[in-house]
Amino acid sequence: MAKKKKKGPAPRTHEERNPRAEWTFSRIAFVIFAVIMMLALVVPTVLQLFLYR
Repeated sequence: MAKKKKKGPAPRTHEERNPRAEWTFSRIAFVIFAVIMMLALVVPTVLQLFLYR
């Protein structure tokens, strides 16, 4: 019976692993968003420099 009860909280360990995956996904998404923002700021200036010259 005790072993069956221990198998019950198994989904809790699975739920504990999910937040880590969500953290990594949020971190990757934040990094990608930051890179896109940097490109959005840098690309127009570079295009202007090439267009002016």
